[in-house]
Amino acid sequence: MIENKKAALVISGGGAKGAWAVGALRYLVKEKGEEYDLVVGTSTGALIAPLVALGDIDDLVTYYTSVKDKDILGFRLGRSLALNAIWGIITGKDSVYSTKPLGRMIRKHMSEKRWQRLRTGPNQAWVSVVNMQTGKLSYFGSHQPDMTREKFIDAMLASASIPVFMSQARITGQTGYWFVDGGVKDLIPLGHAIRQGARKVTIIILGPEPGPANKEFQRLHQVLHRTIDLQGQETGENDISFGKLVTRELLWRERLQKNLTLSLDPDKVAEAFQNTSKQDEPMATEDRAYAAVSFSLLRPETVIGETLGFGPELMKGYEKAGYQFASNPKNWQTIPKPLEE
Repeated sequence: MIENKKAALVISGGGAKGAWAVGALRYLVKEKGEEYDLVVGTSTGALIAPLVALGDIDDLVTYYTSVKDKDILGFRLGRSLALNAIWGIITGKDSVYSTKPLGRMIRKHMSEKRWQRLRTGPNQAWVSVVNMQTGKLSYFGSHQPDMTREKFIDAMLASASIPVFMSQARITGQTGYWFVDGGVKDLIPLGHAIRQGARKVTIIILGPEPGPANKEFQRLHQVLHRTIDLQGQETGENDISFGKLVTRELLWRERLQKNLTLSLDPDKVAEAFQNTSKQDEPMATEDRAYAAVSFSLLRPETVIGETLGFGPELMKGYEKAGYQFASNPKNWQTIPKPLEE
């Protein structure tokens, strides 16, 4: 059976829908007293992860329920998506909106004092980004040996920058490269949590199970938002399937080893399994073999809202809905089901 050793929280991307995750976390941390050794976030999850690692849930709720469009997006020509897109094309910009407001907000909230608390504290925060030149997915962690406040802030901004809609970002020490939202390749960074040694993972996904939409998409911004959601569903479901595969294979291996010890010398069986090289391990990585993991997963039953639609009243509604949804045990999924003894 699985031993619950290191506890991790994984938060998917979702833009404004991150307020729903914040509400769920208010319940998990403030009401249930859940604690996490590491928190891994993509996109909006990257903005949430450091504050959860610090336990600053009250501040997190305040930030998310008071944010406005202008706090996140730099409008270049009015507030119309179409006008901003046309202006960006005419002026040779790389995105519809600027991310300067978001960058200023991240820098303000990740103060030097807060960074030092995170850097020296026991819990790790990780964010994912994609290198636009190489296409490589990378992770930046608060406790990496060479990590600095400037680099981590840069990585947070990059992870939250949805390409085309939002500007690409530079990251300190990564000369010559541009980075964008890690959700492009890793909407639900479950694999990274497992590689960091997590054995018990709580996953918050900011979108429902894949399925048909019960409406038409007639306007430009509706089509764009739907496209983002569809892309996210595909990468997200791949992440979840991967986690299931890893755990089922390793649980099967553990059961096989247990059964072999019933008829063979237990010490020799243990030695044989321990001597299996990483190259022979189907679920191994370059630096760490995977371990069987238990998952608790929370995701809404319906689409929460638009990815880039912000406003205090809207965000308060998302936050309240997330809290209420998380407080109902029936809304939680446990995956994969443990194999029978």
